[in-house]
Amino acid sequence: FGSSAFCGECVAGRGGAFDEGLCPSEGAMGARCSGCGGHAARSVGEPSPASKSAGGHGVDAAVLPTLLSSSHTQDHTGSSSPPKLPKPEVSVEQASPACSSASTPVGFTGPIAKSLNTIVEHLWPRISKYATEVIVNEVQPQLLEKLPSALQSLSFDPALCHLGQRPLEFRRVHIMRDEQLTAQGSINNLVFQARIDWDADCSVYLRYAGAGLGIRGLRIKGVMVFELVGLMDAPPFVEGIRAFFNNRPFVDVDFQGTGEGLLNLNLIRKKILDVVTDGISDAMVLPHRIGFKLCPDADIFAIKCPPPQGILKLTVKRARDLLAKDISWFGRATSDPYVVVECGGYRFQSSTHNRTLSPSFEYTVVIPVTEVAHQRLRLELFDEDLLTHDDFLGRVSAPVERIVAWGRDEEVMLQLEDEHRERGKSGTVTVSAKWEALSIDVAGDHFNKPGLIFAGVDTASNLTRAGPGTQYWVKVSCSGILPDFPKTADQTDKVEEETPEPPPEGADGGIAGTESMKRRLAIVRKYGMSDEEAAEVLHVKPEVLTSCLMMRSDTKAAGDLIKTGCISTFQATWETGFEFPVRCVAASVVTFVLMRKVPGGSEEALGTYEAPADSLRGVPNATSFLNIEVPGTDVRLRIKLGMRYFEPSSNALPTSL
Repeated sequence: FGSSAFCGECVAGRGGAFDEGLCPSEGAMGARCSGCGGHAARSVGEPSPASKSAGGHGVDAAVLPTLLSSSHTQDHTGSSSPPKLPKPEVSVEQASPACSSASTPVGFTGPIAKSLNTIVEHLWPRISKYATEVIVNEVQPQLLEKLPSALQSLSFDPALCHLGQRPLEFRRVHIMRDEQLTAQGSINNLVFQARIDWDADCSVYLRYAGAGLGIRGLRIKGVMVFELVGLMDAPPFVEGIRAFFNNRPFVDVDFQGTGEGLLNLNLIRKKILDVVTDGISDAMVLPHRIGFKLCPDADIFAIKCPPPQGILKLTVKRARDLLAKDISWFGRATSDPYVVVECGGYRFQSSTHNRTLSPSFEYTVVIPVTEVAHQRLRLELFDEDLLTHDDFLGRVSAPVERIVAWGRDEEVMLQLEDEHRERGKSGTVTVSAKWEALSIDVAGDHFNKPGLIFAGVDTASNLTRAGPGTQYWVKVSCSGILPDFPKTADQTDKVEEETPEPPPEGADGGIAGTESMKRRLAIVRKYGMSDEEAAEVLHVKPEVLTSCLMMRSDTKAAGDLIKTGCISTFQATWETGFEFPVRCVAASVVTFVLMRKVPGGSEEALGTYEAPADSLRGVPNATSFLNIEVPGTDVRLRIKLGMRYFEPSSNALPTSL
C-alpha cells in the first residue's frame, strides 16, 4: 500500500495505478504491489505487447472496440447491461524511462491525454474568465469568513485575477466502462480516469491596508474522473456528464508582493490553503461531483449525486512500534498518537492516546462509499503536541475496492510508511472492515429495516420576487438518523433573485408584447374572473394588477404590467441531493423548509413540507419525483425521494448504484 509499483492484476483493476497523485512509472521491478501487497510483476511504467499492438494508445486492441460498442445484453430487470470486458494482457518486461510516452501502462492512453490538453488549451481563456468571477463572488466571502476580524478588509482585485497562461495538464488517461443501477434500470457509462498536474502561473491579487498581496503560483495534483453518463443510441448519445476527484488533491500556493511577509504568516497561509482545498473538496471531491444533463428527460440526480454504493465500517484496532517523538529527560521517549482516516471528502480523527507507542484505538468510522472502483482510503498517524505542530508518525493507503474484498471479520496488519514512502521503520497499524451494500427495494419488503433515504431538491417555481439580492434556499432534515455517520450538509446553496430585464414594449408575440397582454386582459374580463384569479392567470401579484387597471386604458394597463415585470415570480434551481441513513425507513420523515432572506432582513421560513418515507411503499423501485405545493405558499417544489436498504456483505465487489 502506497508504493508506486503494481502487479498486473491491480493495473488492470483500475485502483492501484493512481496513488497519492504520484507518477505510476516510479515503481521498481520486484517491489511490493501497492494494490494487493504481493510482488509486482513489472513496473507500471512498462506497456505490455497487447498495448503496443493497439497502435501505441495504451489500450488492448481487443478491448477498445468493446468499450465503444453500443451492443449490450439484458439483465434480469430487463435493463441493458454492459458486456464483459476481456482482461488486458500483462507481461514481465524491463521498465521504460519514467513518464515517457512509451511508458504508458495497459489501459492508459498518452495520445488521448495530448488531445485533451489541446482542447483545454483552446478553452483556457474562457475558463480563466469564469474563474475570475468565481474568485471574486464566491471565494472571497468564504475566505473572509475564515480569517480573523483584523483581516476582514482583505479583498480581491478583479483586474489582476486570472488563471495565467499555463493550462492544467492531463498526464495519463485510463478508459473503462461502468454500469450504474438507477431506479429506472441499468445505464452504461464511459469513464475517463486522468492524473492531472497543474503548475499554474496564475495571478490572484489581494489588497490589505494599502499593501498588495499576490498569489503568483498554484500547484494542484490529483486524480480526476470524467464520466459520460447513460450511453444512448441517438443524439446526444449520452444523458449527461460529470467530473470529480476521487480524493482530495494536493494543493500548494506561492505568495509575493509588498505584503508577502504578512501573507506567508502560517495563520494566513493555512487559511488560504484551507479555503482553496475545501472549495475543491466541497465541489468536486467524492461524494461531491460537478454534473450536467445533456438530455432534457435525464434524471439530474442520477448524474450529479447518485446514492452511495454501500457503507464501509472501518475499525482501527491498534498500532504497534510507533516512532517516539516526545523526548523526556526523566524517562523513555514516547508519543501521544492519534489516527486520521480519510476517504474522498470525508475526514475522521480519533481521540489521542497519551504516552504510548502501542495504542489500542478500537476506533470505528462509518464511510459512505460512492465509487468503489475509484476511491482510496488513507490512514495517517500523528503525535499530538500542545505548543508546536503535531508530528507525523506514518501513513498507509489502499484502494477501497481491495478493502471491500477483505473477509468480514478479518484483521489486517499494515506497515506504515514514512515521509519518503519507505516501510519497515514506522511501525504497523491493524484494521478490520465490514462492507454493507445498498440495494434497491424492488419488492418493497425492506421498509421496516435500516436503510438510506435519498432526498433531492430540484427546483422551486412560482417564487414571488421580493427585490434584488433576496436569497432563497431549502433546509432538509430527516428523523430517525443512525448514529456514527458523518454529518453532511443540511441545506441547499442560497440562490439569489436577479432583477429581470423588462421585455421590449410592443414586441409582437408571447406574453412580453403589449398586444398579447391586451388580449389576455380581454379574456380575463370575458370570463368574469376576480382580481385574484386574473392575477394568477397573468402571473402577477393581485395588488400589481389592481394598480395597473385603475383608471387606465387597456393599452396603458398592458404596458404598465410589462414595465413593472409582468411575471412577478421566478424559478430557483438547486439540483442538490441529501442522504440520510436511518434506523427504520418506514418510521422516518423527511422535512423540507423553504427559506428566504431579504437584504437587511432576517432569515424567514416561508413554508414547511413533510414527506413520510413510508409513502414510497408500493412505488416502483421505491423512488419517485414529486411536485408538491409548499403549505402556506403558492410555491411548487420539485423533489426526488427514494430509499435503499442495507444488504449484508458477501465479500463480492458491488455493482454501481
